[in-house]
Amino acid sequence: MTDSVLGISGPGWVLVASDSTCSRSIFVLKNDEDKTFKLDDNKIMACQGEDADRGQFCQYTQKNITLHTLRTGVKLSTQATASWVREELAYAIRHGPFMCNVLIGGLDKGNKSSLYFVDYLGNMQRVPFAAHGYGGMFVLGLFDKYWRKDMTLPEGLELLQRAVAEIQKRLLLNAPHFIIKVVTDKGVQTVFRPPPQSADPQTSTPYRQDNMYSPSSS
Repeated sequence: MTDSVLGISGPGWVLVASDSTCSRSIFVLKNDEDKTFKLDDNKIMACQGEDADRGQFCQYTQKNITLHTLRTGVKLSTQATASWVREELAYAIRHGPFMCNVLIGGLDKGNKSSLYFVDYLGNMQRVPFAAHGYGGMFVLGLFDKYWRKDMTLPEGLELLQRAVAEIQKRLLLNAPHFIIKVVTDKGVQTVFRPPPQSADPQTSTPYRQDNMYSPSSS
């Protein structure tokens, strides 16, 4: 559980950040791993844990949420999505547990934002901010001190970036890059993503990412 995921919510928005390091034992395998998964147009899931469990469980969740929408024509609310994820993790404890912890954020009718904390034991709680992994030990105090109910999106982003900087400064483990995404009434957008690991800044064209969040557009 050496990776970290962070989440913070405010009126009409939810921000999530995940470190993009993929490692095993003493080796760093890659630095551009995306540990966030878009569930639909207004919901996102960030997952922390063992690489295989994270990939399998998050894709399983992503496809089942899509299947439910196709079958019923109804999108699950953020609370219903988090409850389904909680039930799956709780059931798996005695049938082959998934060693992964999840943050689920989204917007529902009326642009009501919500963020849910779900751990590998099936515990679920709606929270204004949350963190999983070793990085959470360094940032929950920051969130508790500086988070406000009426925070604007730029203020939330500034707080999240401050938390990321705290992890990079104080955590012994290597976490040079974080992927940050935001959910607003415009959908799921990328705030920051490190360039692909294979990109050579001396020979490659500048890296561009579609659907990027711009502060001027908020």
